[in-house]
Amino acid sequence: MIGFIDKYLTQRQDRKIINFAEILEKREKLIVIFPASPLINYQIMQYIATWKDFFRKFEFVFEAYESPFFDRIISFDNFEIIGISEIAKSNENCVVISLKQDTGVRKILSKLDKSIVIDIENQGNLQFLPDTIDLKAVVKRFSEFTNLPFRSSGLTFKFTKSDAAEARYNFFQNRFNNIILDLNKPKFIKTVEELIVFLKQNFPANVYLTGKMLKKNPFISVRNYRPPDLLKLYNLAAESDLFLTDDPQKYKLMSYFNINQFCLQEEIKSDKSGYINPFDLVSFKKTLTKFFSK
Repeated sequence: MIGFIDKYLTQRQDRKIINFAEILEKREKLIVIFPASPLINYQIMQYIATWKDFFRKFEFVFEAYESPFFDRIISFDNFEIIGISEIAKSNENCVVISLKQDTGVRKILSKLDKSIVIDIENQGNLQFLPDTIDLKAVVKRFSEFTNLPFRSSGLTFKFTKSDAAEARYNFFQNRFNNIILDLNKPKFIKTVEELIVFLKQNFPANVYLTGKMLKKNPFISVRNYRPPDLLKLYNLAAESDLFLTDDPQKYKLMSYFNINQFCLQEEIKSDKSGYINPFDLVSFKKTLTKFFSK
């Protein structure tokens, strides 16, 4: 253990010295502050889920947009999702891992002088050396230091009948395919109307815009709808016939849950199955025709 400490971590000398061993032995509470990145947060949570029996309580801080989604997929009972301001109340015998680079978060962490604080910017009272901004690497180093397992655990979404009913409430009541068009990048935003025309001319489709929206909507069975949070977007995608997004991170996250989807990209590598180029209309039509003919 001494060799590991010498090589990988140090305790800051300008902070109050606390008893790391005593806090880790008690394992009262682990607090994790996540960044604004649903895909990375999901991947990291898969590792943290394997620690569910090692701490008495977990508290997680997510962006407001992500909180309802993660509240649904975290499968163990001894956790709570809290706001960042509530961390100050947990100022004793805790382990805090902050994966978010934020000035406000650093100010809050600087006041936690009775807990172990690990910060992605290496400003906590426990610092891993050498510095790294790789979020997964920070979690891995902590697991090595505490002899916790570092293995990925599956997380499943608890999709309910009420979720399905709420999502379907936003759909047009007809027999057309429900297609979600989630466009966020300038290249695709400029062509949103052309994509709508293409989809409606080639497929009997209702189109729902969850990214870029139309200020004036001249189309029948096309609706602007911005889900208030990630959970609502997931529910909508799960109930739709097809989810089209230009966000690879969102696409990869949805891939964990077997959503019917494609990722829109202008340049596609040969090994990127599931990615399609909407500017190549022949290939685009062929791919979607094959999909809807299943």
